[in-house]
Amino acid sequence: PEEDTQWLIGGFARATTPAEKAPQVPATPEFAEALLALLASVRQGMTAGEVAAHFGWPLEQARNVLEQLFSDGALRKRSSRYRIKN
Repeated sequence: PEEDTQWLIGGFARATTPAEKAPQVPATPEFAEALLALLASVRQGMTAGEVAAHFGWPLEQARNVLEQLFSDGALRKRSSRYRIKN
C-alpha cells in the first residue's frame, strides 16, 4: 500500500507527551492578602471557579488555596462559596 494508506492500516499511534504540571501556588501572605481583600469586597462570597478566573489560576490551585485559608480559619464555606469569616 501507499505510505499514507499504510499509516491508516497500521492504526493511529497516539502522540504521548508528558503532561507538565503547573507549579502549585501556596497560600503565601501576598496571595492570601490579595484573595482576602477580594473576598471582603464581594458580599456574597466567591466560588473556586470565580477566584480562578479572577487571578488566572487553574481551578485546582484556586480550590487548594481557598481550602487552606478555610482550614486556617480565615474563611467560612457554605456549599461551594467562600466568604470572609466575621
